[in-house]
Amino acid sequence: MVDQRVRESLGLVIEVFRGFRGELMEHFGRLDFERKGDLSPVTVYDRKIDEEVRRRLAEDFPEMGYEGEETGDSRGSGGYWTVDPIDGTTSYIRRLTSCTSMAAYVDGEDILAAVIYDFVGDVLYTAIRGEGAYRDGEKIEIFESDRMFEVNMHGRKVFSEVSALLSPQDFRVHHPMGAMGRQALHIAEGKFDGYMNLDGRGAMHDFAPGILIAMEAGAVVVPILDEESSIYRWDRPFFIGSGKAAEIVRRNREEIGRIFVKNFGE
Repeated sequence: MVDQRVRESLGLVIEVFRGFRGELMEHFGRLDFERKGDLSPVTVYDRKIDEEVRRRLAEDFPEMGYEGEETGDSRGSGGYWTVDPIDGTTSYIRRLTSCTSMAAYVDGEDILAAVIYDFVGDVLYTAIRGEGAYRDGEKIEIFESDRMFEVNMHGRKVFSEVSALLSPQDFRVHHPMGAMGRQALHIAEGKFDGYMNLDGRGAMHDFAPGILIAMEAGAVVVPILDEESSIYRWDRPFFIGSGKAAEIVRRNREEIGRIFVKNFGE
């Protein structure tokens, strides 16, 4: 059972996210940005939201660690919040609706709570481990298709090979614009059958919130490189989606892994 303090801190994170909606929408698509070391864009609101969540949690829940995309890591030895203040900053500065704010509480090998806030549509997605996934308080579930699986995939270098491998098996693979959080919501709401990360990069704040919400909606995870799935290895290739789509990925895991290794190495 998830501790009450985790539930209370989830409420605080939601409060901070919602509190920034007015400012975010005022500057939606009309905001300058800088480049980080990896050349990805960052805005003043990426930093402001991150700093505010960190400050509020430190005041009310000082025993909890913190890992912010923009403000860094102060995890400590126990559970911690990992926060992506604007998931899809490129979408935000281009006035595309696929941007969200998201966070997850991680303790050891477990993701215990998560929130993804669609501030453009003012829609809130939440999950607590073992209690299901919710959209504005209404339970959401994946869709179990029998055929013509629609799957999003990040992995431009390997897209053609993986698409050619899976297309004859009723898999239609799409290369989306938009970050992981939105892809996970598509799965959780039954809009897509799965998402495959073959991009060769990623971090906890990128994946943990959407992973928990999708899994609580009924999705399953398939690690691609024949290794034990771990929340500390979301930088490794994986698939998440419906059970029937996951079975096809499992049957092809060795070949998908070979394609990944050929392009990215072990």
